[in-house]
Amino acid sequence: MFDALAEKPRFHQASGLQAMTKVALRVLPITTAVWGGGHNACVINLAAALSSLGLRIVVIDAGRSMVAPAIGLKAKFDLLHLLLGERTFQETMLQGESFAVLPATKGIEEFIQSGSSPDDLFGAFTRLSTPFDMVLLLTAPNAIVSLVDPADEVLFVLNEDAESIKSTYASLKRMSEESGFQRFRILFNDVQDASRANDGYARLADTAADFLHAHLSLAGVIPRDPALRRASAALSHVFRDRGAGAARSAFLRVAVDIANWQLPEFSEASE
Repeated sequence: MFDALAEKPRFHQASGLQAMTKVALRVLPITTAVWGGGHNACVINLAAALSSLGLRIVVIDAGRSMVAPAIGLKAKFDLLHLLLGERTFQETMLQGESFAVLPATKGIEEFIQSGSSPDDLFGAFTRLSTPFDMVLLLTAPNAIVSLVDPADEVLFVLNEDAESIKSTYASLKRMSEESGFQRFRILFNDVQDASRANDGYARLADTAADFLHAHLSLAGVIPRDPALRRASAALSHVFRDRGAGAARSAFLRVAVDIANWQLPEFSEASE
């Protein structure tokens, strides 16, 4: 079922280089309790920030498959076609100017229902002729729990509105109580009032610690920035515009800090 994910005949040509330059593929699980509110733009700019650091990034878009069109790419196929062996990686994955996108809304659901190990999915990325450094896995909280170990960290994207914070806590509660997840990163996006976001985070973190025994860390606060609106209108990201200020700097700080996060890692040798 998953043979189409790997390009093994081409792997050995790059194996020496991989051994010198790459330890493992890291997977950053990204989710949200409320779809909308600029989460696609947030993931796009975070991927671009990581790319600006010299990392090869692929976004597995299993949210609503809107990342590709948001950067001007037209998706013809989904991860499902790859899993069924109907299409190859080259036909399914879309290459943007800064990072790649793999539409996966249908495929992730099929993969989870199959009962296969996450190693089968993420390990396949390590066997590409030119492997990636990091996967940004954008999907719903109920899919995250099937694809990531509870000991690893999960990034939640939200805004400073009370309803967004309330919905995020409900998702944290389900993931903690039903699946044992205890470590979460919180990224406030499109924030108009930073003090309100910081206060919301403090309440959220205290409540999660008291009632869920969960540990929350503030990943960052992305300010509302006209540069983000301009980039979205241009089907791009703020890292194309070196003059872009506050939001670009905030995304870059998050990207740099990700090196210290406890994230799932996959390597070809471990399979």
